[in-house]
Amino acid sequence: MVSFFRRFLLMAVLWLVVTGADRGAWWFGAFAAAAAAALSLRLLPPRPGHLRAWPTLALFGMFARDSVLGGLDVARRAFDPRLPMHPGWLRLPLRMAPGPRRMLLGDILSLMPGSMGAGDQGPDLLVHCLDVGQPVRQQVERTERHLRAASGEADPSREDGHAA
Repeated sequence: MVSFFRRFLLMAVLWLVVTGADRGAWWFGAFAAAAAAALSLRLLPPRPGHLRAWPTLALFGMFARDSVLGGLDVARRAFDPRLPMHPGWLRLPLRMAPGPRRMLLGDILSLMPGSMGAGDQGPDLLVHCLDVGQPVRQQVERTERHLRAASGEADPSREDGHAA
């Protein structure tokens, strides 16, 4: 039932945005939001793993911050007459299990200036970056930690008693 209400609220907000919060359209919008929420539950049933609100906000904040800083860094390098870049490939080990979340990690890295997740190679993520001398490994580890926290995935290093 909680899934229905969450989806209903999402659809209702979307309806308000689309109609400009027109009062005359709200009655039809309430029906449409309820029907869309019910249909979405049928087509995409809820799964056990769900996003956690505060860690997801932290992930978005980290992404926004790193995107701005990465963009400034790329612009600085592009306008520097010496063009200080040392592009290359890195194979970085991940703790995240293979699957959609791991693919999302590569996608997030690709959206940040200066790096691109290029796929898996066994347990590792293949990343192309503009400067292999930059702390790319730390950025990937930090992004992975934020994504794991947002998705509620357990950290395997903490399960066996070791620190992260």
